[in-house]
Amino acid sequence: MYCEDAPADEIEHIRPKDLYPEVVFAWENYLYACGPCNGPKNNRFSIISRGKIVDVTRPRGGPMVPPRKGQPALINPREEDPLDFFMLDLLNTFEFVIISKPGSREYDRAEHTLKVLRLNERDYLKAARRTSFESYISLLQRHGDEVAAGNLAAAHRIRQTVCESNHATVWAEMKRQRKAIGALGALFDRAPDALAWPVPGK
Repeated sequence: MYCEDAPADEIEHIRPKDLYPEVVFAWENYLYACGPCNGPKNNRFSIISRGKIVDVTRPRGGPMVPPRKGQPALINPREEDPLDFFMLDLLNTFEFVIISKPGSREYDRAEHTLKVLRLNERDYLKAARRTSFESYISLLQRHGDEVAAGNLAAAHRIRQTVCESNHATVWAEMKRQRKAIGALGALFDRAPDALAWPVPGK
């Protein structure tokens, strides 16, 4: 649920077990993650306190005391839409770009999330986003062709392929940026129903 790329073979505790034992078995504190995302995050946890990001991770051998209270700094994809904080550069780098104003709480949280999870630093993630983008474009073109030819069963299969694909954020950004990127706008104009398709991978 962080990188949208690798197999989700680990259960991530959003609030670390050693800091928040009261939510160890709380369903809303779980999400699926892969090792490359879950490993760097591990038991690290930071909050926003008095307008600043404060690391409340308990050091090894540290006293068992409750952490300082505050809003979690890491964006929680179970409760928040990451696209309220980022946009994806679909024309060049396929990196996440922070859209909030520098110095704002939203900017600081977005920057913290990118740093902890290394979402822009892993080259294979950027390559995978680019591949998904090209695949979605091809599928949209084929969907429009099949609809125009009256092959509705084939068009439905293409819809299913999109809905079962990875990198939901790429698809969401294609819809969000379609008016700014003319070629995308033309594709969605041919397949307006695609705007309402279920989120890929969900």
